[in-house]
Amino acid sequence: MKKLIIALILFISGCVGDRLDFRHEGSVYKKGNDSVCVTSKEGDNITYYLLSSSENNYSPPLLFEDNIERKYPNHCFDVKLKKGVTYNLIYEMNDIKYRVDFKLDDKSNIKQGVNL
Repeated sequence: MKKLIIALILFISGCVGDRLDFRHEGSVYKKGNDSVCVTSKEGDNITYYLLSSSENNYSPPLLFEDNIERKYPNHCFDVKLKKGVTYNLIYEMNDIKYRVDFKLDDKSNIKQGVNL
């Protein structure tokens, strides 16, 4: 029983840690039908990203890369978005950790923010 409680506490605190680490509000936009792009500018460099969805309870991730050098304008990810699904993207760009939650609206445009 003690091991279960300890594991639960570590699991919960791990989720909170992710939210604290990736606390800056990110921004994405849709490019075509099968790409999501991070809003960025010349000189920006992405070194980490993880995209997950509510469709599979955010696990396993849909896309993930670490220790990379994705320089502007290579900040788009190939993924087929579905309506009715909430997506979470965390990424590190220029040593700043960002988080953005988004989904498709009724017109297949991206709607961002906490109150989706």
